[in-house]
Amino acid sequence: VEEGLSYGIYTQTVEENAKPIIIQPNGTLTFNYLDTGGLPLTSLQIANATALCQLMAGVCLDEDKNRLRGAHLSGAIRQLYRDYYDDWKRRHPELHRELVRTTTALTKWLAEKLAPGATMLDAFIDFRDSQTDEKQTWRADITEEEIEATSRDQIASEETFRLAFATMRPDQMPHHSQLQEMLGMDAHGANGDDSRQLAQLLEPWCSHGNYGCLLDGVNNVDLRGRIAHFELGYIPESAQDLRAVAAFLITNHVRNEVMTRRRDVRKRVILEELSAFLTIPDGDRITREFYERMRKFNCWVFSVIQQFGRFYDSPVRTSVMGNSRMLFLLKQRDRQDLERISEAFPLPEVTQGAISTFPEPRAYSSFVYYREDDGKPVIANARNRASKEMLYATASDGATFERRSKQMSGTAPVIERIASAVANS
Repeated sequence: VEEGLSYGIYTQTVEENAKPIIIQPNGTLTFNYLDTGGLPLTSLQIANATALCQLMAGVCLDEDKNRLRGAHLSGAIRQLYRDYYDDWKRRHPELHRELVRTTTALTKWLAEKLAPGATMLDAFIDFRDSQTDEKQTWRADITEEEIEATSRDQIASEETFRLAFATMRPDQMPHHSQLQEMLGMDAHGANGDDSRQLAQLLEPWCSHGNYGCLLDGVNNVDLRGRIAHFELGYIPESAQDLRAVAAFLITNHVRNEVMTRRRDVRKRVILEELSAFLTIPDGDRITREFYERMRKFNCWVFSVIQQFGRFYDSPVRTSVMGNSRMLFLLKQRDRQDLERISEAFPLPEVTQGAISTFPEPRAYSSFVYYREDDGKPVIANARNRASKEMLYATASDGATFERRSKQMSGTAPVIERIASAVANS
């Protein structure tokens, strides 16, 4: 995630023709925050949608009113999902019957194959990623009596409701304008004043409002490639509310994408400048979720922290440090920061002294590599020598950016164009 398209060339070296996802008012992209992204509906999905709506509506100084708003929005979002499910169930009775079979199969899978404490979401993902033959056999063994028992069970029926959204296409998902309309129609109920006020505050985010279709409509943001590159530089300074919403949308979609991919596929999430990321609304909750949940989905979460002192008092420090096993420590001038880092990762005095006296990066950059290996730390001094090609592709100064834009025109593979530009420079 960046501003200024500095990484536009680098991302193409990861995946040819990778295009940045440019977030801007009245653009053509739509992030439907009510789309579950191929996963069952979860309490976390509803909580995230609620938090995003609160962000759109604005934060009140009155905490009690904020909590009431959150409860009101959460109830409306749940009801919208329920209305969509009831309509889908009425239109597709045969598919609903098969969905009840799937619920029965997943309930048995959860009980017989997964460890205590696992959830239906864990069962869904584990079942989805298992061998096709095993899944078919497991489903085929479900009897009609078991299906009938599931359909009569209240808890199982709730799971069927949640699973239905994993089978729906993006164009079958609820939209923001429908939630806003629902709140507006409830303006004469018991909580009429609150509903009317929320409907007014959420209206600018509808497709006919200030930001176009960014949040309202069928989701068309595709993260299925090898790399996702988000550009925020087109958001004007006057639209700080959009900047906060954009950060929330990005992390929410990335989280869903990580959970949707097979667990045997390795993923990496990089939180660039974590201290700045934590300043966005709900940034601490999102960070904690990444560190505490994403590892089970074979995802490596990596944070860049330039000023450890700013991070030290953060409420997520325990989650980040407690779930990290590897560090790359560059030059640190503040000895107190090194001592604070040593509270979680013991660094010998000689290592702290070396980090404090590393030379300024020129031909190479010095760093300390730290890894916990079965409770015993592995510590090594190292140097990174970036190739001319890498420096060319990632340079962000204005002069290089303009020169590179002209040199990188053409149809040859991007690696060949970089090599040619470096050779001729």
